Amino acid sequence: GQRALCPHCSSSSRRIYQFCCSCRRRWRGQEGSSCALPFCQTRTALLSSERITKEHSMVKGCPFFRICPACRTLVTHSGEGCPNIQCPECETRFCFRCLMCDVDDDDDDDDDDD
Repeated sequence: GQRALCPHCSSSSRRIYQFCCSCRRRWRGQEGSSCALPFCQTRTALLSSERITKEHSMVKGCPFFRICPACRTLVTHSGEGCPNIQCPECETRFCFRCLMCDVDDDDDDDDDDD
């Protein structure tokens, strides 16, 4: 896949966060190569699924299903509130948009419903 940048996670972590456009996981490949991550094809198939279309949602345009980056459980987002969610299986917190783990929610006031 191609390399992309998540401005939200880059801003909140105060470092540039890059990820694979195909599987949406943290970029690990070299410049101009594939992301070199296992299961990229499975994640790519999930990304081709139905997308969240709720107006004004912070996750609008994201696939309806995501794979938890820690335990690979399928998860969904309600479309309400911030893009950060907690996996119901392993309780890992991550950004639903780019799948970055351990996101900082300090600036979000209403993230209890994720």
